[in-house]
Amino acid sequence: MEASTMFSLRADLLILLIVLGFFFPSAEPNPDYSAMVYKNCANETFTDRSVHASSSHDQMLASMFDELVSHSLKTNFYRTTRGDDHGSITGFYQCKGGIAKEDCHGCVAKLPEISNSLCSRSVAAKIQLSSCSLRYMADSFAQEKERFSLGAIRFEEEHRFCSSECAESSVFEELRGLAFEELESELEIRHGYSSAERDGFHAEAECEEDMEERKCRECVSAAMEITKERCEKAIHGEVYLKGCSVKYEYIEHTRECESECESEHRVEHEQEEEHEQEEEHEQEKEREREEEHEREEEHEQEEEHEREEEHEREEEHEHEEEVERERRHEEESREGYRGEAVDHNHRQMEVMLGVGALFVLMMLIFVAVIAAARK
Repeated sequence: MEASTMFSLRADLLILLIVLGFFFPSAEPNPDYSAMVYKNCANETFTDRSVHASSSHDQMLASMFDELVSHSLKTNFYRTTRGDDHGSITGFYQCKGGIAKEDCHGCVAKLPEISNSLCSRSVAAKIQLSSCSLRYMADSFAQEKERFSLGAIRFEEEHRFCSSECAESSVFEELRGLAFEELESELEIRHGYSSAERDGFHAEAECEEDMEERKCRECVSAAMEITKERCEKAIHGEVYLKGCSVKYEYIEHTRECESECESEHRVEHEQEEEHEQEEEHEQEKEREREEEHEREEEHEQEEEHEREEEHEREEEHEHEEEVERERRHEEESREGYRGEAVDHNHRQMEVMLGVGALFVLMMLIFVAVIAAARK
């Protein structure tokens, strides 16, 4: 009886565990498929061109992002173009080879928000996450870049990482060479993606899915040469060129980098910091030039305003002088009229006095003549 009861309890417990396992799956975390690797944003923005073009391109970008995200449920690569009267934008996403569709979609779904945050309104951008990437470019910017890049490096380096730890094994370079050969041989078979595992050495190579096979091989070969030359014996290296990437990791026999390797990374770090400082300095200079230009424009506007005010004052003064001249002329005219009238009156008075005196004289003579006649 006790054995039967124990068996029943164990069976019930087993069923309970199965049910709990069904409703509460393992809490083991999923790998982070969307860790940030690097971003490249064009300095020019749609706002620099015109307000209408900026609004139009914002709408085109949003529409393009929606289309890319929707297709990430179906395929690991998709390219599209959106355009209107103000221009067009071409963009694509690509998920890492071998990644599950749901992981691809989850990774791509994060790209629009990251792009809008880090490369807001840039006319071109590249966002690289650990398992997917996004690239878009305004066609006008692409044409300008193509026109001014004649004779430039064919596969432009966009990002490079070399770990600070170096391989201790003497066969490291041989293993990497063999792994790279295997990558190149499998590129055509796997349509632009290949991976290799050899004695603790893992390597991957990938091209943009719609790249021609010949260009893919050339791009990957160039990335491998850069990896060998710049990462030397670093146990982890990643090189991203425009069109392809090569990554490797060696998990066996690591040690701290030798002084030469440390020096190489330190120099690269210093060069990157110096480059960032130069960019900040150039941006500061540009801001100062813009501020100086604004000050000059304000000064010119103030001078123009002062000239206009001075001109108005001169015109007002001339008007006042003209009014004063007219007033004086009128007064002089009135004074002259009054003077002529007085002179005329004086002459009339003199004439009248003369006539009166003559009359008196004649009367006196008349009286005298009469008096003489009576005598």
